[in-house]
Amino acid sequence: MITASTTFLTLGRGAAFFLDYLAMGTMDPNIVEQVVEGMARACHSAGLLALIGGETAECPDSTRGRVRSGGLYRGRVGAREFEEDQRGQA
Repeated sequence: MITASTTFLTLGRGAAFFLDYLAMGTMDPNIVEQVVEGMARACHSAGLLALIGGETAECPDSTRGRVRSGGLYRGRVGAREFEEDQRGQA
């Protein structure tokens, strides 16, 4: 999480939030709590404004007892910076 948020900083942008995804065979509240707490700590360490609950899924056939997690970042960029980036890519 910190590595991905550093990409925003390198580009001169700010990462605004992280939208998470969590899947496991059967939802175990204790495991969900631990995973979400870990994600929240990582977001805080990375300087993100928020962790937004995305998708939670029970997938007994595809996870085979494993916990799968992931997500995406949303950043912010002004129109001026966007136009400068577009000119630089020509």
